[in-house]
Amino acid sequence: MKQKLTFLFIALTVLAVSCTSVPTEIPEDLTAREIVQYAQTAYDEGNTKIAEKYYQALLDRYGDDMNYYIEAKFEIAHLYIKKKKWDKAEPILKEILTIYENSLPGQYTPSFKKLAELDYAKIPVKEE
Repeated sequence: MKQKLTFLFIALTVLAVSCTSVPTEIPEDLTAREIVQYAQTAYDEGNTKIAEKYYQALLDRYGDDMNYYIEAKFEIAHLYIKKKKWDKAEPILKEILTIYENSLPGQYTPSFKKLAELDYAKIPVKEE
């Protein structure tokens, strides 16, 4: 019985570590939407490092498309907001809001403007 429990503990530990490890390579043939789906799944499972890696891949591979650029940047900033890494999130959110300020209405996916505004409002005001 003790051996079975030890084996079960080891197996669960290995499984937990493997689930939280960051993939070394993201397949090159993934579409932008597939990358987003993998990132969202990782985030939903609490694997923020993996989610960030997928969003960075989206940025690197499809960042020439401003809608994907904005989405990837927002999602990375949102991960920082969730971790209370205000100093990392703030410049990204400012950049997104500036993009919207300098664009034509409807030029880019409008939801990310609102989401960026909501996340930006969560950043504590710095006292000088």
